[in-house]
Amino acid sequence: MKKISLIATSLLLGASFLVSPITPAHAASSDIVMDSENVFTTPIEKDFKSYPTSTPGSVSTLAVDYSGTYYQMATKKTYHNIDWSGSFSNGGKKDNSVSRKVTRTKFSSGKIGGEFETAVNWKLIQGKIGINGEKAWGKTDTVEVSLTWTIEGGTKTSIEYGSSAVKTTGSIVKYNRGKLIKSTPVDAKYTYEEYSKKQLKNSELEIKLNAKKDFFIKLYSNYLRFNTSRL
Repeated sequence: MKKISLIATSLLLGASFLVSPITPAHAASSDIVMDSENVFTTPIEKDFKSYPTSTPGSVSTLAVDYSGTYYQMATKKTYHNIDWSGSFSNGGKKDNSVSRKVTRTKFSSGKIGGEFETAVNWKLIQGKIGINGEKAWGKTDTVEVSLTWTIEGGTKTSIEYGSSAVKTTGSIVKYNRGKLIKSTPVDAKYTYEEYSKKQLKNSELEIKLNAKKDFFIKLYSNYLRFNTSRL
């Protein structure tokens, strides 16, 4: 069986990572080789997506006798929290599978108010965001799972594993008969589900061929544009 090479790499500046113990990836074929593996001690946050925010109403439009507490959201972003990544090559012609034991961290953290307010505030935040967290407020744990992926024949494949998460800022505001009597700053983030992504990596030859293809397409487009302008 070909020797599996574990190479710790980090293409993201400031990323902290550890190399997994040198254990073979369980593969159905010796044609599959692990090119690299990263276990991030500080997970990589990526793929941020921002969402519009809204509140029940501005102070000026609230009823004069309005009384209640709600989360006034300023920002809402979803993102992927990457705990592990790996790269595999399948030198054979047939598809084969590879299995790994990987871990991810479930968490909810940040600032949402005092100790006796967090339970209520946490519910208000999740309700406003529209996404429930995996953990009770302020709790963290790590889970280990065994996953199997299919690596297509003759390809190089990169895999990421971690969590889908949310970041939000804003304020928990409390009104009494239309008057703001308390505002508590919020800066929180939490995970809500497992995340995994498998993606084929282009070979150097494919990259060069695609570059040539793009060049000739652009050249032909310029030719058509030039000749059309002469008509």
